[in-house]
This record gives sequence, C-alpha cells and structure tokens, in this order.
Amino acid sequence: MAATVVEPTQSFSTDLPAAALEFCPVEPFTDVFVTGTYKLHESDPDGKQEEVASGAEQQTRSGRCLIYQKDATGFRRMQELDFAGILDLKWNHAPSSAPLLGVADSIGQISILNLSKDESSQSPRLSTIHTIQCGATSSTLCLSLDWSNRRGQGVGFIATSLSDGVISVLRPSEGAWDIAQTWKAHEYEPWVVAFDYWNENVVYSGGDDLTFRGWDIRACTEDDSPPTALFKDKKSFSGGVTSIQSSPHDEHILAVGSYDESLLIFDTRNLSRPLVRTQVNVGGGVWRVKWHPSPKRKGDLLVAAMHDGAKVVRVQGLGDAPSEVWEAQVTKRFEKHESMAYGADWSYGGEGEETCVATCSFYDKAMYVWSG
Repeated sequence: MAATVVEPTQSFSTDLPAAALEFCPVEPFTDVFVTGTYKLHESDPDGKQEEVASGAEQQTRSGRCLIYQKDATGFRRMQELDFAGILDLKWNHAPSSAPLLGVADSIGQISILNLSKDESSQSPRLSTIHTIQCGATSSTLCLSLDWSNRRGQGVGFIATSLSDGVISVLRPSEGAWDIAQTWKAHEYEPWVVAFDYWNENVVYSGGDDLTFRGWDIRACTEDDSPPTALFKDKKSFSGGVTSIQSSPHDEHILAVGSYDESLLIFDTRNLSRPLVRTQVNVGGGVWRVKWHPSPKRKGDLLVAAMHDGAKVVRVQGLGDAPSEVWEAQVTKRFEKHESMAYGADWSYGGEGEETCVATCSFYDKAMYVWSG
C-alpha cells in the first residue's frame, strides 16, 4: 500500500537553523511545544549539522529555544530564549505544575528549565533553574540527552552524550544537579543516548563509529567505576547510529535509526540482531524516531528522515502476535521540508489517525504542523 502524502496545516520560519523539537507531555501544557535552533558561525556559514562535532576552537555557535502554544487559530510563538547552539531538548514526563525541560548545547552544558504560567498574561514562560557543565572544555558539545522517567516515575535523572565520545549521567542532589557518572563510550561522536524506559539502570548509546551499545549504570559511583557493558552491535548498521527510543508501551521493544537510512526494531531480550521483518528503509537517513504517545497507536513511529522529509512508520501487529509476523511500513510521508529534517514530535492527547505533529528542518529554517 502506497504511503499517504500529507499537507501542512501551518508553517513557520525558525529564524536560525532548526535542530530539535518536542511537545510538552504534562498537563496543562500539552498545547505547548519547543524548538531548538543552532547556528555555526565563521568557518561554516550554513552551520552543517554533520559537522557539528568537529570541535574546532575557532568555531562559535549560537541558538535559541522557541516556545509555541496553540490558540483558537493555531500555534503562535510565545517566547524565545538565547542559548549557545541547541543540539537536543527533551521534556521530563513527571506530572508537575512546572514541567522540566532539559537542553543540550554546543558549549558542553545541560540546562534545566521549568515551565509555568506568567502571572499577568497567563502565557507559558520558560525559566532556567540549573546549568551543568558536562564537557571537559567549552568546545565539547552535548549532542543528545534523555530523561530516565519517560513513563512518569518520579523526577528521574538525565543521560547526555558528548562529542568527545563520553556519556555522563546527571542526578538531582540537594536542590542542584551533579554529574554522577562519566565514561568513554564510543571512539567517535555518540550522536544519541537513551534510557530503557522500563529499566532506568540501562542506557543505550549510538555513535559515528557505527556502533550501538548498551550499559548497566548500577556500578558504584564513589570510586568512579565504569558501567557494565551489556552488548556491542557493530553488525547491524553501515552508517552512524543516530537515534534510539525505547517503547513506552511495550517493555522489550526498541527503535534504532542510522545514517544508512534504516529504521530497525529490536527486542531487548535478544539484542544480537534486529527483528527481520521490522527493518524499513525510510530514505534520507534517520535523525530522530518517536513512538506515538498513545497506547492505542503503540505501533506507530514518527521519523525525522533528514534528506527525505518526515515519515510515519507503522509496525503492524506490534505486541499482539509473535514477532515473526510483525511488519513495518511507511504509512504517511511529509515532503515539504527542503533541507535536513532533524526535529519531529507527536502532540499529546490524540489517539486517532489525525494526531497533531510538528517537524522542523535545518538549512531552510522551516517548521511545519501537520496531522500524522
């Protein structure tokens, strides 16, 4: 069956190249999403994302966090905050009157912001409450981050991957945040780090060394013990591993994407190989994958497919039958992006086939809202 080509309902300029996007999952702010932008100055006027981890001392990077909220006519920009270039941003999923947002930036910092309503206007406002320097120097980039509590358990903690191959785990401590663990995980840039949402002691990472890895972080931190390496997969990918997300609905299901244009589904009980019939070529390279937030659409994934726009991929029969009969296919295509599609997310609260989606792309500084 041919995929449906979807048209946008709104379009925006992000002013600077757009690299990341996420809807807030916490009531009463599920009508809010944020976009992170990134501009590389001097040596590369276009700020190519593929060169984001070059670490050249002479390069400077700037960015903004843009906040959008939906009203009667659609989404509109409510606030913008200046940052160093933003590589990734993720919301904490714990219920809260002031939800937390983590931001990974180009000078090796993780910033934690909270979202609240402005007392006078009742508009959503983000404020920075903590900044943690994770990079060894300001030329080390925080490339990605993830929260451990995707399923809403407690405040959780953060993992971040850095351009020097290091992964760090950050934990809250006496009103602040501390780096609890740091270890060398990859030979080259680890583009993504992600928690197992069913076991917060397990962290997955993927890098430019074509390697997908798993780690048990329960090692003692007092003597700087490294985590236990659970597995190392260097067979499944012919390009850098760029995106990993554990399913929030099915305990053992994991989606992994790569520069090689493949989206693979793994069963975490046997990570030696992906599930054969759930391998799908989405074109253009996979930069981000997001499982649909509703259990009624637990087999649907949103993909930011870099050179080839954005896609919705459906894994037929996921969780309802033996894995041998699961099969993945692209069901929807969004083709308006004219450059590298890097950011993509589903909105929360939608369960039908018309869930609101937002995606963003880099060189054309474009963002679109559509139904996925």
